[in-house]
Amino acid sequence: MAMKLPAQLSLLPAPIDSLSLFLDFDGTLVPLADHPDAIEVPEGLPELLESCSQRLGGRQVLISGRTLADLGRHLDVTNLSLCGSHGLEQRMVGREERLATEDGDLAAMLAELKRYQAATPGLEVERKRFGAALHFRRAPELADAAAKFGGELAARHGLSVKKGKMVVELVPPGYDKGMAVKAIMQDDVFANSMPLYIGDDVTDEDGFRAARELGGMAVIVGDRESGSAQHRLDGPRAVHALIKAIVEAPR
Repeated sequence: MAMKLPAQLSLLPAPIDSLSLFLDFDGTLVPLADHPDAIEVPEGLPELLESCSQRLGGRQVLISGRTLADLGRHLDVTNLSLCGSHGLEQRMVGREERLATEDGDLAAMLAELKRYQAATPGLEVERKRFGAALHFRRAPELADAAAKFGGELAARHGLSVKKGKMVVELVPPGYDKGMAVKAIMQDDVFANSMPLYIGDDVTDEDGFRAARELGGMAVIVGDRESGSAQHRLDGPRAVHALIKAIVEAPR
């Protein structure tokens, strides 16, 4: 069971200057909303994230299931390093954008998904660059049905299923947030640092495990039970407070 993260940064198992920070977006930095486009970015968050990135020498990455383009619609990401689509997209400050190959025609899969949505009130389909998401935030009683259909659809089209909070995502196989963390930690900027991964969703479990395998720390946000996180923060405001403490920590 995850323990409440101590407020004192001195209790973190590494000096601040040796940290690498990996941050989920929805539910971690911004509160969840009924629809992905309905989120509200707290005032001052972009500036806080930029300050934290500078404080850590560039070793801060937002790692999300959203695409990079989608993140950019909600947040000024000009000076932020990002990993989108569960690791399929990567844009680090000062580096060229890296994308996975867009294999296959998703039109047939998306058509099936939309037919299912039309026949099942309460569901919403979100088209993504490499796949799609089936949201049931407005109809949580459809969780099992959505998961079953998503699994069958993914199997027919050679995709993988990722289950999150009120969502089933269909994505290319072989990518997850843990693989993204491990790849980024091989970069020279991140070498010999300790990864601190903060997230709230089921898809963050891969990131939690990767951070711990690399000698780092995993922090769950919210009240979901985690099998991999060591510590807990109550919600986005607590995450912002921790980031602010990192920014203000003496060198």
